[in-house]
Amino acid sequence: MSSDTSLPIIVFDVNETLLDITSLEPLFARLFGNKILLREWFEQLVLYSQTMTLSGLYMPFGELGISAL
Repeated sequence: MSSDTSLPIIVFDVNETLLDITSLEPLFARLFGNKILLREWFEQLVLYSQTMTLSGLYMPFGELGISAL
C-alpha cells in the first residue's frame, strides 16, 4: 500500500495573462522613444524575478521592476 500523501499542485502563469503591460507602451514610447523597449524591460524583469525566486531571495515585484529598468 502506498503512503503517498502529496497534494496536487496547480500553477498559474499570470504574466501577461492577468497583467496587461500594453498600457505602459505610450509611457515607454514617450520616455525612451521606442515602445519596443517595454518588452525588453519586461523580459528582464521576469528573468530576474525567476532568479530571485530560485535563489530563495525576496524582493517586492515593484522594486525589482525599478531595478530592472
